[in-house]
Amino acid sequence: MKILLAIAVGWVLLVPISAAAVNPGECANLLRKIHHFQVLEERAEHLGNETYAGRMEMQADLIRARYDVRCEGFAEDDRAVRKAVAEWAKVLKYGAKAAAKWFTGGLY
Repeated sequence: MKILLAIAVGWVLLVPISAAAVNPGECANLLRKIHHFQVLEERAEHLGNETYAGRMEMQADLIRARYDVRCEGFAEDDRAVRKAVAEWAKVLKYGAKAAAKWFTGGLY
């Protein structure tokens, strides 16, 4: 019985810790949304629609507040690094395809 009580107490104490953990996928998604609304705000300002620009700024600020709470250890630079790695992977993929065609005489 004491073991079950210890497990239950441990479970209750661990749930808030795991809920506060940084989720890189969610953080990247929030950054993407922030960028999207900033682009929409710039576009609305360019078109002269101040009301829409204000709404987009409010939306970006709301998402930024959520990002600040949920993603403390996640840097915005991580997104740029992941994008650069993805671009480099594309270059390597095309290079591997070209090498395969070259060395197999066009069979691959």
